[in-house]
Amino acid sequence: MIGACFVGVKAIRPVGRSALTPSLQAQKIGLDVRRWGRNVRSLAREKAGNGDSEGRKMTNVLTARPLRLETPLTQYGRTDKTGFRVRPRPVAEKGISLIAGQLTARQARRLVVRRGIYRPSVDAVRHTTVSDLSDADFTVRPDPTPAIPDHVLVTYDGEWDDEVAERFNACFGPTVTEEDIDV
Repeated sequence: MIGACFVGVKAIRPVGRSALTPSLQAQKIGLDVRRWGRNVRSLAREKAGNGDSEGRKMTNVLTARPLRLETPLTQYGRTDKTGFRVRPRPVAEKGISLIAGQLTARQARRLVVRRGIYRPSVDAVRHTTVSDLSDADFTVRPDPTPAIPDHVLVTYDGEWDDEVAERFNACFGPTVTEEDIDV
């Protein structure tokens, strides 16, 4: 029975482990629980394991690679009606997510989508560079996540209206699917 109370049973704390919940452990070591969501437990363990009071070196869990102007960027999307995102979702997003590197549709999908089947005729990518986006007045910065270490966030200072969305869209080359690639 879920939620049953066992009278007379004493909770025993495992030796060498914290009595704090994973969320409290994450807060204690400086992780933003709201940002990392379900990955808090593994991040808290990993970060706590990378350093301690005995003087072992503490390393950053998520290290961002520096972006150069010529760094290629990939946006994952679809060739169906959902297409590619050209503006952030209101309230939910601060910018548009891209991936640093020149990835194929299959590689990008593996990072971005967690379920469903791969459809070579529908899953697609398009590419740009940091330079192209910067020239169009967008801010490009590394924003690594546990699932996508090369995640990049593209933001715009001001209102992201239709004109800005068109400018963002114009920064990209043609849409490429796996069927477009000659093997």
